[in-house]
Amino acid sequence: MFLRRLTKYVTEQNWVAVLIEFVLVVLGVYIGLYLGNWNEDRQDEELYNEAFGRVIVELEMNLMSVEADQVALRERLPVVQRAIADLRACETGPDAEANVQAAFGPLEWEIEFILDTHALEQLIANEIFLPFQDAETRQVLMELLSYLHQLQRYSIEINDDADIETLDAWGAIAPGELTYETPEDVIAAFEAGDLEGSSIWRETVLTVPLEDACRDPSLMAQFYLWEVSAYWHSVAAHNLSGTLRADLERLGHPVEPAETGAAGSPAE
Repeated sequence: MFLRRLTKYVTEQNWVAVLIEFVLVVLGVYIGLYLGNWNEDRQDEELYNEAFGRVIVELEMNLMSVEADQVALRERLPVVQRAIADLRACETGPDAEANVQAAFGPLEWEIEFILDTHALEQLIANEIFLPFQDAETRQVLMELLSYLHQLQRYSIEINDDADIETLDAWGAIAPGELTYETPEDVIAAFEAGDLEGSSIWRETVLTVPLEDACRDPSLMAQFYLWEVSAYWHSVAAHNLSGTLRADLERLGHPVEPAETGAAGSPAE
């Protein structure tokens, strides 16, 4: 149809009509390409907004996890430090023994940062999303990813340095009686919410008098190194919590202030 009209106009030397047809064709192609690109950009922007939303949720979950762990840490730290004080003084008696026994539970809890960065990594790595990020947002995201990786790495390293093989301290301690007789008992306690703070298999117990335990270097090292890890993670968590809160606000998603006892609060 178009070619027939164009041939007719050329034959009749109707150059105005030829020009009009040419302009209409070019304009139609341009509009088609423009609408196609616009629709593709709109879809990419929707995908970016979804990916950005996942990043915000991920950062908020990391913040909640870190601050919740710090609340738990501040509950456990005084328990361990009371035991350290008794062991350093080689105290004996029921109270000192109870303090040392109570500290074995916290010692079995490894302090570490478990930070999820999958959504953040995917957002940064996808070059299709670059047009939808301003320079400040891009910088915040990249610096935050680097910081999270750094703290995760340091957390692992500090725990590796503080690691004492449990068998090395078995001159003074040993597994005690079963807390739960069968796996079904463990499952029932878990479903009832009664598993928190208890050892799933056997709780650690002292096998020697306190006057001997306080002179066991491997046992004392377990207490001291756990305390070092606790202090390091407390300071790092304080900075991490502040950074996450500040960056979430810069990204347009401020969060509520932390509850009393969260990261940054003084230890008991």
